[in-house]
Amino acid sequence: MSTDSEPTAAAAPPDRHATLLTRLWREASGRTGALAALKEAASGRYLWVDPGLAAVFGRPAAEMLGRTDADWTDPATTTILRAADQAALARGGVLGSEHRFEAGGARHDLLVIRLAGEIGADGQRCLASLWI
Repeated sequence: MSTDSEPTAAAAPPDRHATLLTRLWREASGRTGALAALKEAASGRYLWVDPGLAAVFGRPAAEMLGRTDADWTDPATTTILRAADQAALARGGVLGSEHRFEAGGARHDLLVIRLAGEIGADGQRCLASLWI
């Protein structure tokens, strides 16, 4: 039984959560080859990109920031990726979809898991994605 004076898991500072989750992510991505990204919901512009995902698209991660899928994929792939993003945003929860496309001179077949949410003090609506 918990009382108000006893700490709970929810009371742990967010930076402690982030540190542990970051460590877990690094370990899991190294073992599974999973890749990740964070997009601004309204525009689809990348806010953060895993260097491995950037390599899939044949460019450095820093070059992807502030840009959209339309900057490096063909129109059909761009439409499919954006439609999946919009479906995840409309759903408000987790959405998984499979995508097959060519980029960086290679064919890719990836499962993309998307999660919509808000980040920052201003509640910026974003879309996190995990590419496996």
